[in-house]
Amino acid sequence: MPIRFLFQPGTVPDANYMMVRDRPLFAYNKDLIERMWQEFAPLCPDRHFLEDAKTHFHARTWEMYLAHVLSGDGFALDQPSSDAPDIRFEYSLHAPLRGRDAVRAFAGKFRAAFPDLNFWGTADLIAEGDYVVGQWEGGGTHTGDAFDDMPGGSLPAKTGKVMRFTGTTVLKVENGLITEEIGLDDGVTVLRQLGLITGA
Repeated sequence: MPIRFLFQPGTVPDANYMMVRDRPLFAYNKDLIERMWQEFAPLCPDRHFLEDAKTHFHARTWEMYLAHVLSGDGFALDQPSSDAPDIRFEYSLHAPLRGRDAVRAFAGKFRAAFPDLNFWGTADLIAEGDYVVGQWEGGGTHTGDAFDDMPGGSLPAKTGKVMRFTGTTVLKVENGLITEEIGLDDGVTVLRQLGLITGA
């Protein structure tokens, strides 16, 4: 079955998607991203990836780029099997997690609270041995559910507050699977933006 093109016609919510798709200045970038998608598509377990790229273009491009780098370094990027090892997931803003089900549940809860949540890379990835390091920026607007997984307290539903912050993530990849995701994020900035802490 032929792979659908990443870039589809029509108006979409993400202005960056349309800019890369439509402007002749970005023709090279468009071709490069499309080729990354054709390589990534057979391994992508997310059937909503194409639609999500229209609303979170930076984040989905970052995901494809990470897969491209890992593949170039000799990692086998197969879809995780049922016996895939549990992942260790730790960031300063949230309680540590262990296990893929726990990480999926957290991601769903985070997205439900911040529906426009988006992250993108801000520097080239660095890969050495089993580890990959990436710098990123991201954020979102709290227009969804209440959220209580932050050290400074809880947010009631739909506060309308905006968070924007940076961080660095270290991934450990074993047998083509991510087994650790350890990050340092600018949690103090987020807690101030969301009104959970005050002061200098």
